[in-house]
Amino acid sequence: MIMLETDVLASHSYLNVHRQLKPGQPERKLMFAVLVEAIQAYQKFAFSSSAHKQALFRDAEKWLWSNASDDVFSFSNICEVFEVNPAFLRCGLVKWRIARRQRELRAKTVQLRSPANRKSKLTFTAPRRRPTSVSEKTHGYI
Repeated sequence: MIMLETDVLASHSYLNVHRQLKPGQPERKLMFAVLVEAIQAYQKFAFSSSAHKQALFRDAEKWLWSNASDDVFSFSNICEVFEVNPAFLRCGLVKWRIARRQRELRAKTVQLRSPANRKSKLTFTAPRRRPTSVSEKTHGYI
């Protein structure tokens, strides 16, 4: 007859290897990754002209501005877990977008110097016109 003895230290060594430092730590890491991904997509694709990238931006924007809290990974719940004020974060994103837009407009400003008087500058901002019809898009009229 074979006698099996239980290894008293087996459960102890298993728990030492697989025990988490804090309960829920992997879930918190995943929540943080979801939040970071949404913010990065919002900022990276905010001014993209690609339809696919604009769709990614709109998805991120929709999630960031959603007030739903019925999902574990909703923006509201993630902010609550990390003790972040959602309104403050949204306000920061709006300010970032406005500043970025102004920076882009300044970059498009062309400075002209009068040949008669080199010290005076005339400045104007080249208007950006978007195609309004399909025919303009396909024929390249801008």
